[in-house]
Amino acid sequence: MADTTVVGDAPDIDEIKRVVQLYVDGFRGNRQKLEEAFHQEAWIFALDAEGALATDLISDRFERWANSQRQVKSRFIAITQAGEVASVL
Repeated sequence: MADTTVVGDAPDIDEIKRVVQLYVDGFRGNRQKLEEAFHQEAWIFALDAEGALATDLISDRFERWANSQRQVKSRFIAITQAGEVASVL
């Protein structure tokens, strides 16, 4: 199998940006946008303030995130897509 590298826009870049923006908007107080951005059974793995691994259903965090009313700013630096998987920085 040959390795292939393609440089250019991700094929689904507009849809990827739309979904990431839903996530950002959810932190601005819109739980419905979080619900649209994530599958109801999606999980999150993160380090907490003490460095311990925290694992949760993302949907269990929606209420807290939406109520945080954070002043979130966003910009897209890089989007990488490999088939059905995307990484956004």
